[in-house]
Amino acid sequence: MKIALGIKGNSVNKAHFGISEKYRIYELENGMLNFFEERINDNFTQHKHSEVEDIMKILSDCNVWVAKSMGKKSKEVIMNLG
Repeated sequence: MKIALGIKGNSVNKAHFGISEKYRIYELENGMLNFFEERINDNFTQHKHSEVEDIMKILSDCNVWVAKSMGKKSKEVIMNLG
Protein backbone atom coordinates (compact mmCIF):
# COMPACT_ATOMS: atom_id res chain seq x y z
CA MET A 1 0.00 0.00 0.00
CA LYS A 2 1.32 3.46 -0.90
CA ILE A 3 0.58 6.48 1.28
CA ALA A 4 0.99 10.08 0.07
CA LEU A 5 1.65 13.03 2.38
CA GLY A 6 1.38 16.59 1.11
CA ILE A 7 4.58 18.52 1.90
CA LYS A 8 5.28 22.25 1.95
CA GLY A 9 8.85 23.23 2.77
CA ASN A 10 10.19 20.40 4.90
CA SER A 11 7.07 19.50 6.83
CA VAL A 12 3.55 18.22 6.33
CA ASN A 13 1.41 20.81 4.55
CA LYS A 14 -0.98 22.48 7.00
CA ALA A 15 -3.08 23.98 4.21
CA HIS A 16 -5.04 22.33 1.39
CA PHE A 17 -3.58 19.13 -0.09
CA GLY A 18 -3.77 20.70 -3.57
CA ILE A 19 -1.27 23.43 -2.70
CA SER A 20 1.40 21.02 -1.54
CA GLU A 21 4.84 21.72 -2.95
CA LYS A 22 5.51 18.01 -3.27
CA TYR A 23 4.22 14.67 -2.11
CA ARG A 24 6.23 12.18 -0.09
CA ILE A 25 5.26 8.64 -0.85
CA TYR A 26 5.65 5.90 1.74
CA GLU A 27 5.07 2.20 1.25
CA LEU A 28 3.47 0.05 3.92
CA GLU A 29 4.58 -3.53 3.49
CA ASN A 30 4.62 -6.36 6.03
CA GLY A 31 3.82 -3.89 8.82
CA MET A 32 6.80 -1.66 7.97
CA LEU A 33 6.46 1.91 6.69
CA ASN A 34 9.30 2.87 4.36
CA PHE A 35 10.01 6.02 2.36
CA PHE A 36 9.42 5.26 -1.34
CA GLU A 37 9.95 8.55 -3.24
CA GLU A 38 9.13 12.23 -3.50
CA ARG A 39 7.01 13.68 -6.32
CA ILE A 40 6.94 17.34 -7.29
CA ASN A 41 3.60 19.09 -7.72
CA ASP A 42 4.17 21.04 -10.95
CA ASN A 43 1.13 23.23 -10.29
CA PHE A 44 2.74 24.48 -7.07
CA THR A 45 5.87 25.54 -8.94
CA GLN A 46 3.58 27.45 -11.35
CA HIS A 47 1.81 29.08 -8.35
CA LYS A 48 -1.48 27.33 -9.16
CA HIS A 49 -3.81 25.28 -6.98
CA SER A 50 -4.02 21.67 -8.14
CA GLU A 51 -7.44 20.31 -8.97
CA VAL A 52 -8.25 16.78 -7.89
CA GLU A 53 -7.77 15.49 -11.45
CA ASP A 54 -4.21 16.89 -11.48
CA ILE A 55 -3.41 15.31 -8.12
CA MET A 56 -4.85 11.97 -9.25
CA LYS A 57 -2.37 11.94 -12.16
CA ILE A 58 0.55 12.49 -9.77
CA LEU A 59 -0.70 10.02 -7.15
CA SER A 60 -2.55 7.46 -9.28
CA ASP A 61 -0.80 4.53 -7.59
CA CYS A 62 -1.33 5.79 -4.01
CA ASN A 63 -4.02 4.14 -1.92
CA VAL A 64 -4.10 6.73 0.88
CA TRP A 65 -3.77 10.52 0.83
CA VAL A 66 -2.99 12.20 4.15
CA ALA A 67 -4.00 15.84 4.49
CA LYS A 68 -5.02 18.32 7.15
CA SER A 69 -7.42 19.95 4.73
CA MET A 70 -8.89 19.03 1.37
CA GLY A 71 -11.37 20.76 -0.91
CA LYS A 72 -14.99 19.62 -1.13
CA LYS A 73 -14.65 18.42 -4.74
CA SER A 74 -11.53 16.38 -3.89
CA LYS A 75 -13.31 14.72 -0.97
CA GLU A 76 -16.31 13.84 -3.16
CA VAL A 77 -14.17 12.37 -5.95
CA ILE A 78 -12.10 10.30 -3.51
CA MET A 79 -15.17 9.05 -1.64
CA ASN A 80 -16.76 7.96 -4.93
CA LEU A 81 -13.64 5.94 -5.77
CA GLY A 82 -14.22 3.87 -2.64
